Amino acid sequence: MVSMAHKKTTVSSLFSAGPAGHGNAAVFRQAGFTLLELLLTLAVIAIISGFAAFGIRDILPGMRANGAMYRVQESLREARMLAMSEGRDVRVEFSTADNRIEALIMADVDLDELDDASWADIRIMVERGQDPSTDLGNGSKFISWSGSESLAPDSARFAYAPDPADDIASSGGRYVFKPNGLLTDINDVFSPINGTVFIGPLAGQSDPTNRFVRAVTILGATGRITGWQLRNGEWRRVR
Repeated sequence: MVSMAHKKTTVSSLFSAGPAGHGNAAVFRQAGFTLLELLLTLAVIAIISGFAAFGIRDILPGMRANGAMYRVQESLREARMLAMSEGRDVRVEFSTADNRIEALIMADVDLDELDDASWADIRIMVERGQDPSTDLGNGSKFISWSGSESLAPDSARFAYAPDPADDIASSGGRYVFKPNGLLTDINDVFSPINGTVFIGPLAGQSDPTNRFVRAVTILGATGRITGWQLRNGEWRRVR
């Protein structure tokens, strides 16, 4: 009997109304969240998610523009290197219908034949199947440009900036990389030319400050290919 009473007293003491009992109840309450705390947490999550959504919406167009610029740079570099490594002319054609660069290689070394029959599919002519052809991807297209933007001070050592007078893409022109690395017009394959490819967002995409305009320049005499971004009325080199 004494033992049972002792047990009852011990168990009931855990739930007593004394100071120790109140202390234990406080510990249990602190282990959870109140309704107010949950509401505040949900509100903070909603605010952060909203900022993230707006940030992604602003970042994605710029990422697409840079992606298109890098594709053009890589395509032109591959075409030039292919001409030099194979010792044959490589033609690049800008298709404005599907915003694509098509590359073909000279079927033979007779430079006097420049009609369409003289060019062959690179994947057939070159064993390793290196094909510089590419498209701009979703969200970008070849555009014409009529601006008079200057070269940014931090890029002043680049003598050749994007120039609307040297636009080689928006008209769907055909150009040739020579085995010595020069860029020429298909109608005059003996004289190097400078070229600029202007890239912009598709119609319907808001770009009031031209933040998503990009350019790729080719210095014909050296084959130097550079990417550019328009910022505050100046062309700045993209590193």
